[in-house]
Amino acid sequence: MRDHYGPFSHPVLVDLPVQPTLSFFDEMSLIADELRTNPDHIPADDKCAFRQLQRIRRPDLRPDEWQDLFETWRDQYRARKDESDRAVDRFPRAPSLS
Repeated sequence: MRDHYGPFSHPVLVDLPVQPTLSFFDEMSLIADELRTNPDHIPADDKCAFRQLQRIRRPDLRPDEWQDLFETWRDQYRARKDESDRAVDRFPRAPSLS
């Protein structure tokens, strides 16, 4: 996993491939997953990282367009996370051995 924080208190996307290997939303979702491994992550970091990625991958978007796109991505990401959490909850946990 990449550490997008380094010495900063917010994410800084510096180690992205020149040519994307995923769709924009998939690339952002991967970055969001990586951000969540940092204990200093806060929800606002997602928008900061999204804006950075958007400026690199889609610099043609107007402010209202990228903000709409962020909201769409965020809704899809949350829905995916909710579904993933529900899937985990469907499996019974093994009894503790202690």
